[in-house]
Amino acid sequence: MKYQSRIQFNDQYKIKEKSIKQIKKMINKIEINQNLIDSLYYDSRKTTTKLAQKCEVKLKEKEKLAKKMKRYKVIENEIYNKGYDNIYGFFSTGMYAAAGPITTVVINIGKFFNNDQISYSYNLTENKRKQLFEKLIDNVNYFDIYHVNSQYIDKNGIKDAIKYGYNNLYKKLKESDDSFYIFYRYGLDIENKKIIISTQKKVYILATASIIAKCLREKMMAQLAKQFPGFGFDNNHGYITNKHRKYVKNNGFSSVHRRSFDFEKKLEFEF
Repeated sequence: MKYQSRIQFNDQYKIKEKSIKQIKKMINKIEINQNLIDSLYYDSRKTTTKLAQKCEVKLKEKEKLAKKMKRYKVIENEIYNKGYDNIYGFFSTGMYAAAGPITTVVINIGKFFNNDQISYSYNLTENKRKQLFEKLIDNVNYFDIYHVNSQYIDKNGIKDAIKYGYNNLYKKLKESDDSFYIFYRYGLDIENKKIIISTQKKVYILATASIIAKCLREKMMAQLAKQFPGFGFDNNHGYITNKHRKYVKNNGFSSVHRRSFDFEKKLEFEF
């Protein structure tokens, strides 16, 4: 079906007066909107029609991301509207790994920080996570990290290990009445807090923190891979894979493996 441009639209771009080269250059410089698309379709050249179609795809993607951002920021906006100026997000990763630490992170990104590529780390490829990580590290207001080692996890359990990491991070923050704290999974015994128990609940600051936590834990596991070659920590990051399973069967555990992990069930062999 042939596109019908709106009867009335603001032809501010004067597409008919421009060459294709000039139009392409302009599209790369401006923000795509419906007026631009209508102007491109209104022109009779085939190339401008193709350009309009490409712009439509980009605009729909932009609108989709804008809706996602709105969903992700509902909780934070509610908190800011209550008068809090600072929101700190606490996140943990590595809970279900067989080796290596649980990595806890706290970040503050500010009210007006926006990056529509943000999503929880498990939704992103490793390369995309790394790209976003580099941008985030340079733009967040504050971040800190605490690795809880496997010995502590074995002795105290996952829940206490996460809270231990969070507490070490929290103690370094300046107490303030205008601060609010959002915790992933487990919270501390403090005021002005909200606990999000699942990543099914979309929270922008926690999604951002998940990327930082995941990338920093992977860097730690790459370092451990050099200390304990053969386990593949630089690739499996301490989680169970066939290669990891086979190496443990043949060579035993490293000192960073969690003895509390159910190896008998997960590795399918008897001790």
